Amino acid sequence: MTDLQTVLTWLKSAHSLLFAFSPSEDDPLCKIQRELFGSCENMLRKHALIVAEIFEQGSSHIGVIQLDTDSCDYFRRQFHIAPGQFKVLLLSKDQRIKLSSDSFVSERELAMRLEAAASEEAEAAVS
Repeated sequence: MTDLQTVLTWLKSAHSLLFAFSPSEDDPLCKIQRELFGSCENMLRKHALIVAEIFEQGSSHIGVIQLDTDSCDYFRRQFHIAPGQFKVLLLSKDQRIKLSSDSFVSERELAMRLEAAASEEAEAAVS
């Protein structure tokens, strides 16, 4: 877990994180969300957003970093994700939850939340 903590500290300081929790890669909501993530790759890069897919069964990851079962359990506990639950969370660079959804999130909704978070970060930097 120490290595995970080091990586997370770096990721959190440089990037916003978009978590998709799902029972498995085959979950219908997960499949839809994955397609939506694929259609908005430019927006994800523009906002330095790292996508994390956390599964109960299957290969989980944060960006290109593969996660073990203990790490996945850690994230489920941290964000209070019940077994079998699908959930999408957008965390800003300061680790505040900017979006929480029990269903898939559209590209438009994600864009609005990312723009709002970017505006808040810019205002905070000026203050």
